[in-house]
Amino acid sequence: MGISKFQRYFRKSLARQFAGLLFTFFIFSILGASILLSYQHKLTEEYGQKNIVLENKETIGQRLDQAYNKSFFDMRGYFAFDNPDLKENALNQLNIISNLTYELEKVMSTDEDIIFYNEVQDFTSYYYEQAIPQAVEYYESGNKEALIEFVRYGTTSRVNNFQEILQTYRLSKDQELEDNFEELAKRLTTSQLAFVFYIGMMLIMLLIISRRMVIQIGQPLQSLAIAAMDISEGKDFRKLEQSTRNDELGTLSRAFEKMFQSIQENEQDLTAQNEELIAQQDELNAQRLELEDALLLMGEREETLKRRNQLIRGLSTTLDKQKVLKSIVENMSMLIKADQGIIVLLDTNDYAGFAISSNGAEQFIQHLRNGHATRAVNDKKAFVVERETSISERGYHEHSSNCSDLYVPVVSYDDRVTAIMVYTRYGSGYLEKDIEEYEFLAKQISISLENIKLFDQTEENRLMTQDILNTIHEGVQFVNQEGMIIQINNKMCEMVNCDDDPQSFTQLSFNNWKTILKDVVEDSEGLLNFLNKGVNTESTMEVCSYIYHTKSPSKVIQVYCEPLFRNKQKLGTVFVYRDITSEFEVDQMKSEFVSTVSHELRTPLASVLGFTELLINKELKPERQQKYLSTIYHEAKRLTALINDFLDVQRMESGKQSYEKKYENLVPILESVIENQKVSTAMHSIQMIHNTNHTFVLGDKDKLSQLFGNLLNNAIKYSPNGGVIKFILHELENKFIIDLIDEGLGIPEDAIEKLFTKFYRVDNSDRRKIGGTGLGLSIVKEIVKAHEGEVSVSSTLGVGTTFTIAFPLVKNRNDDERNSIIDMDLQKHANVIIVEDDISLSTLLEAELKDNGFTVQSYKSGMKGVRAIKNSNPDAIVLDIMLEGKEMDGWDVLREIKQDDKTSHIPIFISSALEEKEKGLALGASGYLVKPYRPSKLTKTILQTILKRDKHGQILIPKSMKEEKKM
Repeated sequence: MGISKFQRYFRKSLARQFAGLLFTFFIFSILGASILLSYQHKLTEEYGQKNIVLENKETIGQRLDQAYNKSFFDMRGYFAFDNPDLKENALNQLNIISNLTYELEKVMSTDEDIIFYNEVQDFTSYYYEQAIPQAVEYYESGNKEALIEFVRYGTTSRVNNFQEILQTYRLSKDQELEDNFEELAKRLTTSQLAFVFYIGMMLIMLLIISRRMVIQIGQPLQSLAIAAMDISEGKDFRKLEQSTRNDELGTLSRAFEKMFQSIQENEQDLTAQNEELIAQQDELNAQRLELEDALLLMGEREETLKRRNQLIRGLSTTLDKQKVLKSIVENMSMLIKADQGIIVLLDTNDYAGFAISSNGAEQFIQHLRNGHATRAVNDKKAFVVERETSISERGYHEHSSNCSDLYVPVVSYDDRVTAIMVYTRYGSGYLEKDIEEYEFLAKQISISLENIKLFDQTEENRLMTQDILNTIHEGVQFVNQEGMIIQINNKMCEMVNCDDDPQSFTQLSFNNWKTILKDVVEDSEGLLNFLNKGVNTESTMEVCSYIYHTKSPSKVIQVYCEPLFRNKQKLGTVFVYRDITSEFEVDQMKSEFVSTVSHELRTPLASVLGFTELLINKELKPERQQKYLSTIYHEAKRLTALINDFLDVQRMESGKQSYEKKYENLVPILESVIENQKVSTAMHSIQMIHNTNHTFVLGDKDKLSQLFGNLLNNAIKYSPNGGVIKFILHELENKFIIDLIDEGLGIPEDAIEKLFTKFYRVDNSDRRKIGGTGLGLSIVKEIVKAHEGEVSVSSTLGVGTTFTIAFPLVKNRNDDERNSIIDMDLQKHANVIIVEDDISLSTLLEAELKDNGFTVQSYKSGMKGVRAIKNSNPDAIVLDIMLEGKEMDGWDVLREIKQDDKTSHIPIFISSALEEKEKGLALGASGYLVKPYRPSKLTKTILQTILKRDKHGQILIPKSMKEEKKM
């Protein structure tokens, strides 16, 4: 019994020591866990507050960007469509921007926020106080060129740069949110690892304490057990070694020695103590299991954080809409442990699915506007729908089961649902506390989708800017301060003969660009010096333009530069390349034309003045006087022809040239042209060959004569060595063809395409000796075009040239149809009144008409002419427009005669230097003659008109004119 008491006493002592150690261990464990939980709570609260601030800043940046973009687009719409409402909407954005700027001022806390705030203030002041008023002033005043210049060289670049600042600020806040979240995760992970380490240390400490207790208590216990065994077996009791110890074990040993007789009585007590130790061991095992469960929970949370990080990385690593949607639905399904999932954008119906067929996705989108999706849009909150699985969802399972559909709306910063997410779990539901977390993730997704939308808008603006540049007919190139090409348009690419996409030239160094120019520019050194100055100068250059020539094809390019500044800091240089090849050639031709015309005018004038001086100052024989007068006459005709060429070109190009078209036989016209030209040459043989009987065309006889006269004169001039010149008339595919073939110098191949250009003359020393203004062939082209014909040329140098004229073929015309003249025995002479204030011309016309048998009266005043006309009722009237006196001009006389029934039938022939034939004929004139003209032309015109009119019976035609008509 003494031994049992001793065992119970020993066990109680050991239990007290072990319990004290365990109590200390638990105290430290609880204290460490409390500190960790407090630290994690503090971290979560601190970073949560920081996230709220960052999200607020990011939202302000997004709303500022949206307000500015709306203002930009509304102003562009106002300029494009002249819609005042768009202008008002753009100006109204100022209030929104001001409110957002005030909100930004309240939340700014970093240097970056302050810089961004100042940028917004500066740009708002510039855009609404300077840019918009100036642009609207240009636009409303109709000064579109100034508006384009103002937008091109200032506003557009500043707007683009400010949009980049907005985007950079938003991206920085988004990055700060991500960094804040990652830092929170890292610190939580660190704290959890510290807690695990703390638990491990506590377990190691527990093991050390247990081991120490075993060493200090177990061995004496073993000795006591052996002694107890010896006592129980009846052996002699040996004195214990620990009995000399001063501690509790020593006391116990000594007590054991004294009470060894009662050990057996205390056996039950020792057994109870042993059971108590076993129970404590079980308790320790239970605590170990709890720690393992805690570690497992921490692992699950760590896995959840990893999935969240993966979701956030998927949102921030790309701006491709489809990739982002796919990343969202896959990562969210893994994060919330959903079996299926789908996300759909409400505005575009773009979607991405997880474990969903395309038919299922289309079915969901088709019914998106009704059912549970409508509830999500209206409530703007996440909710769960419990339902039974459908047959297709059961798979191989025979019995139905339950599933849960989680509907999560994605709400934008302006409280608008932009997307719907649905995630399905089979056999398990969603916890209410988790739904709030899913809504928080939906806000992160909303921010990412808004960023994608803003990126798409920015990219669209960039492409629009590039398209605008590509519509400009000048090459445009922007080079930054570092010598890098930032932007280039299609026209610039064409000018350097590149076959690649113009965008391939962006980010190209300026040195590489200069290497490209060396291959296409003739004077590359001068151009490169100009470009270097333009890039390196800090102010506007004194000589800001340069003209250079390209190699092949040969072009003349003018390049000018303008430095681009913002806030007095140079951003780069804009180079504009303009193709002035046509203008350069025209200037050259004009210079040559002035030189040629001065020669062509002075030569005949010298002859006229010289021979006139001889006639005035010297007594000459009649035959010599006649020769000199004939020379003066021919030189005057030459000057008249030259002036008429100028006037014809002007009238034809302005569309004011009129044509009196009738069916004309070309054979008599060509014969007349040939006869007139034979006088000026004795070295050429001019022939006409008929290969067709259909020689009629619908045209103006005088213009056709001028056409073939110019061609024949050209063939004679450019055949200085003589030869045969042929007119060949034939038919080809319903066209009447006239080929003019000479044996002259020929035309170079590269000059043929410019041959019919005004003032153009072939650049050859042999041809420069030949006179001419370069207008003849341009007149030929215009006349042919007016007659619905075609003109072409083929030539061989040193062999000759062939001009081919093609007119629409006219068949079944009778030669006598056009010029039938009925000889009548007239009973009286025709009476003609001339109203002309130029005495010399009036005298000349009166002499011409009287010589041909007409009775003529002349008047200088319009009033006197009208009175005479009404009194005598003449057969014809010759009327000048510019008459002396202010009371009545020629138009007034014409209206007065035509408004009087007694005189309205009288044919009136206008003789004027004014080119207003259409007006004269519209007012009732029968003919219109432009000064200068041959007096005989007036006689024939009056006679032909009178012959076609049956007025008072028959009119006597003077004998001299009848003989002339027969000729």
